Amino acid sequence: MKTIEDVLKETIPNAINSIFEGSSVNMNGVDQDDARYDVVAVIGFSRQYKGALGFSAEKSLVRTAYGECDTLLADSWVGEVANQPGTIEKSTFLSYGIEIQMALPMVLNGV
Repeated sequence: MKTIEDVLKETIPNAINSIFEGSSVNMNGVDQDDARYDVVAVIGFSRQYKGALGFSAEKSLVRTAYGECDTLLADSWVGEVANQPGTIEKSTFLSYGIEIQMALPMVLNGV
C-alpha cells in the first residue's frame, strides 16, 4: 500500500507540470543553489492529517508564466498555482478514504 508521502511525491510534480504546460516556463529543473524565491504561497490543511502545502517562485517565473508580477492579480495567480496541487491531493486522498480541508492560499512577497 502506498504511503501518504508516496502519493504526494507522485501527484504534486505532475500537478505543477500540468499547470505550466503550454507556457514558456522551462520545467527541466533549477539549480537550487542559484534559486531565489521572491514569492511564496502557502495553504494550510487539516482534518485527519494536518500540514501545509507551499509553492515558491522567483518573480521572473511569475512574469514569464502569467505576464506580470508585483500586482494583486499576479499574487492571486500564485495562490491558484498553490491551490491546484492541493485540490488534486484532496481528490487523491479521498480515493484512499482520507478527508482533508484546505484554507485559502496566503501569498507572501519578499523584498
